[in-house]
Amino acid sequence: MKKIKLDGVVYDISNFNHPGGSIINYAGQDGHDAGDAFKEFHARSEYAHKVLASLPKVQHNDKENKENNDRCHEMDEIQRDFRDMRKSLESLDCFEPDYIHVYFRLLELAFFFGMGIFLIPYNIYASMLSFIIFKTRCGWVQHEGGHLSLTGVKKIDRAIQVV
Repeated sequence: MKKIKLDGVVYDISNFNHPGGSIINYAGQDGHDAGDAFKEFHARSEYAHKVLASLPKVQHNDKENKENNDRCHEMDEIQRDFRDMRKSLESLDCFEPDYIHVYFRLLELAFFFGMGIFLIPYNIYASMLSFIIFKTRCGWVQHEGGHLSLTGVKKIDRAIQVV
């Protein structure tokens, strides 16, 4: 049986394929609680919370708990430090959407795309470089849109990701 622990609850993930790949294998290894990782990646995703609620919960015995607790003591200290760091960043509004930043990211995309078009008749290699930069920056925007962390508004983030 393949299991993962999220905020103290153990789930059976034997029949679950994570769309993001093998991260799920890393997140809950050795009995570590992967709740923080889940929150970081899926805090705004209603779908992820529905999937989590549909997974079967597993009862685990006290002996297994003690062994996991012994192995996870060091991880608990790291998690506490992580949570403290996250709280300090939240107090500085580091996780709030920055619309000016989004505007400049989209403007950057328009610039590199336009530059690629403009350079075609003059220097095909410079044009290709501009399109490569455009493509990689698109990847970042699509990734952030997919995680709903670009604007924080689901419909807008999804629309930007699709475009």
